[in-house]
Amino acid sequence: MPREAITMTRDELLAFVGAQQWVALGTLDPDGTPVGELAPAVLDGERLCFAVPRGSHADDNIRRDPRVCCAADEFPSYYEIRGAVAHGRAEARPSERLGPEWSEWAIPLDDVTSFDFRKVQNKY
Repeated sequence: MPREAITMTRDELLAFVGAQQWVALGTLDPDGTPVGELAPAVLDGERLCFAVPRGSHADDNIRRDPRVCCAADEFPSYYEIRGAVAHGRAEARPSERLGPEWSEWAIPLDDVTSFDFRKVQNKY
């Protein structure tokens, strides 16, 4: 039996990401080990913007290797789980929102995997 299509549409994805205040940010250490931490986030058009403290481990990692992963989810109940994972190369943004002690970055929402369990029709 084929799996049900539970991927978010583009409009659903933008609405979901736009409602998030935090993402789990994944960066890469110099040896390639993934490192994760929470980062404040906001949607700007079709770009996911996030911030990390200037000079932090994550900031150093992004400056050295801009490949990042940002994940967001919500799970009020099993059949309401929704989430999205975006991969991209972080680009610096002016530190306007949070002040000079923060480095602000953005990735386009071009490489995203999403899911919305509310779309599951065959609930057992």
